[in-house]
Formats: sequence, structure tokens, C-alpha cells
Amino acid sequence: MPLVAELIEGDVVLTWSAPDSRSSVIAEESRRMRELNHSSIDNNRIYRDGSINSLVLLGYLVYKDNTLLTPDPIDDLTYTDENPTDDTEYIYDVTAVYSTGESSPTEEAILVPRFNPPRTLTADAGDSIVELSWLAPITQTYGTITNYNIYRDDTLIDTVIGTLSYSDTPVTNAVTYEYYVTASYTFTNYTHYDDESLPSNLVNARPEDDILMPINLTAALINGNDVLLSWEQGEDDDRSVLPIDSPYGTDRHGGIRILPIDSPYGTEQPPSLRLNLYR
Repeated sequence: MPLVAELIEGDVVLTWSAPDSRSSVIAEESRRMRELNHSSIDNNRIYRDGSINSLVLLGYLVYKDNTLLTPDPIDDLTYTDENPTDDTEYIYDVTAVYSTGESSPTEEAILVPRFNPPRTLTADAGDSIVELSWLAPITQTYGTITNYNIYRDDTLIDTVIGTLSYSDTPVTNAVTYEYYVTASYTFTNYTHYDDESLPSNLVNARPEDDILMPINLTAALINGNDVLLSWEQGEDDDRSVLPIDSPYGTDRHGGIRILPIDSPYGTEQPPSLRLNLYR
């Protein structure tokens, strides 16, 4: 009488098959006779022409964690345990009840209900922004995803529907944040059971100020006394992040430095390119 436990529509559904009439009844009668200290059993007393003569199957009892769920025997070969707690281990077994008593239990069926979380969360930090992206949960046979919940430092900051990405902005630069995402599920036929998945993997992100650096600076001596400087505009790949402990200050280490008039960095901007020119 193998027992199977499945999570369907948010509930634990148990199924099993009826015991083989001859073998199970003989085994049950043998167990009862041993308890009564009888040394043997006459199978012909139990069976006549292949039919049960003395034992009658009255139904089944269902247990969860050694606690009886069905005070009275049930006739069905299935049982639904409603409202399980997510990420909690449950141990089920079933016994058959005969006119002479209760059988030994089935082998245990162990189930840990859980709602599949979003997968492979990544974070890309920029200037005052963190871009999050993830994959949808592994498909499961119960529940429909209604939205995703965005958490920053264990605090829910937003929910999104129908998308697998999120832009967290504005955020403070030079601060490390921790993110995870969960999925919320609902059930068409089980309005009593809406729940949130386990969290995705954790990711950290640290947004920083960034500046687009000029490239290919050149210097040439002209007219004997003048220096001609030229450079090219940097591309997106030519970005430089100014660290909190920038080694650059008023000490410029020589070379040539050109800052835009409206530079927000002042004397704390690191040199993009440096050339020494000698005459």
C-alpha cells in the first residue's frame, strides 16, 4: 500500500492503493495472533475459495507527524491536508482498519511544501541606481505568479507585475545594499491560500559616482614656447569610478591636468591621462 504525498494547488494531497486482500489480511492476522501469543495461524480459517472469511476492511486512518488526522476511518484512497506551512517538513503515514484492529502503517511519505523562488538574481550598480534582473521560478503544478516582491536590506521596497527586472533609484552612492526577490502566488480554485515564495539568492550592490574619462591625450611643442594638447572623448567603456579613499588630492604628481570648468569633483578628481613634456 505505497503512500504518495504531492503538493497540489497549495495543499498536500495523499494517495495510496488498497492493500492486496490475501497477503495483507494474512499478515495482519498473523501480527494480531502473535500479539495474542498464538504460535500459528490457519490461513484456511481466514480464506475460503479466495475470499475473506473473518476480516473486514473498515477504512483507513491518516497520520501526520504521529498525529491522527482522521478520527474515523475513511473509505477513499486519497486525503487532502489543507494549509500546510511553507518550508516545513511533514511526515505522513496511513493504516488500514480491519474488523480485528488496525494494521501496521505504510512507509512514511515526507514532504516539504515550498513555493519556488525567483532564480539567478543579479545586480548591476551605477550612479545612484541599482539594476536588478532575475529568472522566473521553476514551473510547478500549483499556483499562478501574480507579482514579484523586491527587498532591499530585508525591507520590502516595491512589487512588480509581468516583468523580470527592476531599477532601484535613487539610491545613495558609496553604500552597499543587499537585495533579494520573492514571488507571490495565488490559486484559482483555492482562494483561501495565497502565499509568498522563499527568497531568491542574495546579491550585494554598491552604486558609485562615475565619470567618462577623455582618452588619447597628446601634447606637442609648437612655436618653441607653446604646448598644443589634444584628446578624444571617452566611450562607455572608458569610465572611472572615484573610490572613497581617493589618493588624489592637491598633490598632482606633476604632468598635465585639464578639468572642465563645471567639474563637480574639484581637486578630488583623479587625472584621466597624464603626460610629461620636457624642453
